[in-house]
Amino acid sequence: MIILKFSEPLPERILSGKKTSTWRVNDDRGITKDDKLSLP
Repeated sequence: MIILKFSEPLPERILSGKKTSTWRVNDDRGITKDDKLSLP
C-alpha cells in the first residue's frame, strides 16, 4: 500500500470522486492505475 499525504480538503474530494487526478512533483514511487493507496 502506498501512503499519499494531501492537504485538506483534497482527501475528502478524492475519496468522494470530485477530484480524479493530481500532479505529483518529484515523486519516484511509480504509482499506476489500480495501485492501492492510503490517504491519512
